[in-house]
Amino acid sequence: MENGVVMINYLVADYYATGEGRSIWIQISLSDNKHKDLETFKKFIGEEFFYPSVQEFSSNDFWGRYARMVPYLVSGMMHESSFLWQTHLHYNAA
Repeated sequence: MENGVVMINYLVADYYATGEGRSIWIQISLSDNKHKDLETFKKFIGEEFFYPSVQEFSSNDFWGRYARMVPYLVSGMMHESSFLWQTHLHYNAA
């Protein structure tokens, strides 16, 4: 808990490898428990191999970098209690 305040948490795993393409996992959650959010995100990602690429972002940094990957409807729901949104995008320029 961060000073007893519920926060919007932005977690991203952005992984790129030559020949494998780029995979981006995004989780936005409204929570007072960052550790629980991180564990939920790791379960969503699934493979421990990708864990080193997990980063937490401030609101400004997240929206500046990943805004185009979040549907407009999702940004309108972010202040609902127990909000959790996850997505996985994969690009392969073969």
